[in-house]
Amino acid sequence: HNLGSHVYSLAQAASAYHKVLEENRRLYNEVQDLKGSIRVYCRVRPFLSGQSSHTSSIEHFEEGNITIRVPSKYGKGLKSFSFNKVFGPSATQAEVFADMEPLIRSVLDGYNVCIFAYGQTGSGKTYTMSGPKELTEQSQGVNYRSLGDLFYLVEQRRDAFRYDVAVQMIEIYNEQVRDLLNSDGLNKRLEIRNSSQNGLNVPEASLVPVSSTSDVIHLMNIGQRNRAVGATALNDRSSRSHSCLTVHVQGRDLTNGTTLRGCMHLVDLAGSER
Repeated sequence: HNLGSHVYSLAQAASAYHKVLEENRRLYNEVQDLKGSIRVYCRVRPFLSGQSSHTSSIEHFEEGNITIRVPSKYGKGLKSFSFNKVFGPSATQAEVFADMEPLIRSVLDGYNVCIFAYGQTGSGKTYTMSGPKELTEQSQGVNYRSLGDLFYLVEQRRDAFRYDVAVQMIEIYNEQVRDLLNSDGLNKRLEIRNSSQNGLNVPEASLVPVSSTSDVIHLMNIGQRNRAVGATALNDRSSRSHSCLTVHVQGRDLTNGTTLRGCMHLVDLAGSER
């Protein structure tokens, strides 16, 4: 009898703890919504070696505002723009990622997240999203940090959730969608579909199961090699295509069997110049 009541009280405690976790998850994601479901950041690229800092068009910037000088017929003109946050030339990769880090947890809680970089060729989009060619721990971009965080949280939650993670990588070039992880050599045109269950998706693109950040980095390297690269007037190494790495996450609650599905889209857009 004592054993039975002890087991019962343990079950009650576990149930109560689970309810607290669910409430914690709900409140956490409500806070993310209150911060804004769409957030726009501005990153000011530092001058590269050999460039004159006298040519800067920035008048000044602060927490969420930036003022730039624009050519004017009647002398100097100023224009101000507001963002969720402005990162100056000295901002590190870690500082930029810190503002997006909370969204990674939301993916595991069944929410969809999209992070993308927009700007003209040479403005630092690929550097921000991936990092430089010679990667170090400090110089890793948003993609690598997001994936590292994702698998860290998967490991942290393994007693309560069982997660399956899979990756797709596609390219959009001249309005055609191509599978960057296709291994059979066929370059067939893919269709973007819209379904009530999965939203906008590319069902025919390769979906590769992964279990670690290194698995995904290996796939990203394959995808980058397959990506169409063409010359622009500004930068002959610049990609003329958009690439989208999508991380699909499905989690099963080990206590009550409920399933959570979330997606993280990491997008490196082509240069925005016309």
